[in-house]
Amino acid sequence: MKRTMSINRVSILTLLLGSLLMVNSCKNDLEINAPYDAKPIVYALLNPYDSIQYIKVVKSFLGEENPETYAGIADSSQFNTVEGYVDEYLDGVKINTYPLQATQLNNKKPGIFASPNQTLYTFKTNLVSGTATYLNTNSEFEIRAKLNGTIDINSRTKMIVDAPSFFYQQSVRQQLWKKPGNTKSQGTIKFASSSQMLEGLKLEAELPVNCKMAKMKMIFYYKEILTGPNGCTEELKSIEYDMGTITVTDPNKLNKENFAITSERFFEKISNGMLDAGDVPNFYRRVADRCDFEIIMGDDDFYSYIQVTKPSDDLNQNKPQFSNIENGFGIFGCRIITRLSQQTLRVNYEDLSGLLDSHTQNELITGALGGGTGAKGFCMDPEIAAGSSYGSLKCEQCK
Repeated sequence: MKRTMSINRVSILTLLLGSLLMVNSCKNDLEINAPYDAKPIVYALLNPYDSIQYIKVVKSFLGEENPETYAGIADSSQFNTVEGYVDEYLDGVKINTYPLQATQLNNKKPGIFASPNQTLYTFKTNLVSGTATYLNTNSEFEIRAKLNGTIDINSRTKMIVDAPSFFYQQSVRQQLWKKPGNTKSQGTIKFASSSQMLEGLKLEAELPVNCKMAKMKMIFYYKEILTGPNGCTEELKSIEYDMGTITVTDPNKLNKENFAITSERFFEKISNGMLDAGDVPNFYRRVADRCDFEIIMGDDDFYSYIQVTKPSDDLNQNKPQFSNIENGFGIFGCRIITRLSQQTLRVNYEDLSGLLDSHTQNELITGALGGGTGAKGFCMDPEIAAGSSYGSLKCEQCK
């Protein structure tokens, strides 16, 4: 399968904008409405843990107006007909063919291209027997399509092998949330002791075969409770923490990598990321909730695509552009985005919430160790407080 350094959609738009500026200054030198070939741009990242796969197919465009004007008109960037299929191969033998179905969505955020309505091409699969995936991670997948009846495109990709199983099933990960035989949450995510800040939290994850890059983040949830004429209202809010991005040297084997967050950064983001209790109208209290962990993994093609399309500080840099689409531009690869709390860790475990331990929650309440959160109005979670030395501790709002 061809891997080329080509032009992505952003580069195409930049090129067209530059061409338009040249036309305005020298109108007799170039006829911009001369015949041209529409170039397909494909963006498809398969996720074996999703039951529906989404594929974006658009075309390059040219006209007398500003290119951004045409980009905002759906007809200018869409093909009239798209007849496409995704074939599944196992050990070199085709075992399934999935026709692509045109799907209209109305939730696209405003940007260069038309919104909020957009056309995506989808195919749906069933759960693979004996697994938690909807695509067999041992298979290869090939997209092939005929656009406007004349343009043929294709590309082929492998899956990241059994990705979340390495993340979910490691015993060290289980110990963060559960004790063997106990189906209730244990408050065991620790950023503080009774007398000092701890180093922080470090997670070791085994990155599976075909994973070239991985990024992890922690999402800390808390409940904000306000008073009102009809009683209290409760809203679940969150703060995200980047735990690092890893580039894998050899994606053809398993790799163990560490992701981490320091205690200082945990408390600092809370201190800087929310108003003091006294500055929130009708404030009653805040209560720490769970911590989720999200991991994003991409294959080698996705890594290459990201590297060459990310912004550069060097305006003079002439960056190559990656594409693995035959007779087109873009990316057909594998990317997995999944959260630790969304799938079963063990069959008999009911709840995957990772709760902060009592010492960490005490520091949220008091800020006595320098966390800077004493004015945020946190209260101890009653389930964590029960049986701990903080069982009778109450914040100012609850005294």
